Amino acid sequence: MKLSIAECQINLSQWHKARRTYEELVATTPQNGSETLPKARIEILKNLDRYQKLLDDKDVDRNKDDAQFQIGRIVLDQLQYTDKAIREFRKVVTDHPKSHQADDAQFEIGVALLKAGRLDEAREQLLKVVSIYPESP
Repeated sequence: MKLSIAECQINLSQWHKARRTYEELVATTPQNGSETLPKARIEILKNLDRYQKLLDDKDVDRNKDDAQFQIGRIVLDQLQYTDKAIREFRKVVTDHPKSHQADDAQFEIGVALLKAGRLDEAREQLLKVVSIYPESP
């Protein structure tokens, strides 16, 4: 049950709550090797929580685009949640359209869709890189 709750919290970008849920799971689960995934997730969620704190800090305006991009990268590469990562990368594109990370985020959306086998969507998103960011390498 706690595992499902933690996964839902991840999908809601509630990194801190998800980490606490995994910590509770580890604390209440017998140490028989089944705690490997939750322990790994705890470390990943610590990093996501740090980036989220930067995004939530009203006194800091710098590097929010990079923090959001890194969240997308971690969700895609380490948690391997393609749809969630796409949503995180879209935040870069919509919230920071003039950022140097926006074109990279748009590209990552297309690549993630391509890896997921969603070819038509991938093509559409990758073509946006060229049309929206013509200066992008």
